Amino acid sequence: MQFIKYNPYRLQTEVTIDGSPVKQNSKFNVGEKRLQEWINKLPEYVREEFNTRDVEIVFYGTKLDYEDLKEIADEANIKTKYLPAKEGMENKEAAIQAVFEKIQKGPFDALKSSKVTRDFEKAKNNEFEVNVVATMSLGKSTLINSLMRQKLMPTALLNHLI
Repeated sequence: MQFIKYNPYRLQTEVTIDGSPVKQNSKFNVGEKRLQEWINKLPEYVREEFNTRDVEIVFYGTKLDYEDLKEIADEANIKTKYLPAKEGMENKEAAIQAVFEKIQKGPFDALKSSKVTRDFEKAKNNEFEVNVVATMSLGKSTLINSLMRQKLMPTALLNHLI
């Protein structure tokens, strides 16, 4: 069984073949790179390591990272299987809130200011500002309309069609 374990938080990739780590000179020894930095070369790495693409790779990691791997693997007809990684704490927001409250009770007065509390509450909020900056006619309005899935901003493309 070919197994890839990827931890995006620590930038760690472990690859094993039939239960053994890959050789030192294997291209699967990607170092501390993000999966997205090397995953496009997966078909090449598989071909070099196995002399075939007729393998199945079991991936252990986050769903988003698996989707990136699967897209490349599917294009190269490499079979994949997904084992979801434990994401750790069940309620991360509550854990972050508890850490913040502990900081507020700590010895540093600068971390107890109303500005720090206001900024923390703002960071927890689901609403946030997005700035779209570019020169004229580069698609800013088209991008905004697309993201919002409605026509909020007039676009040059629409003006030319009318």
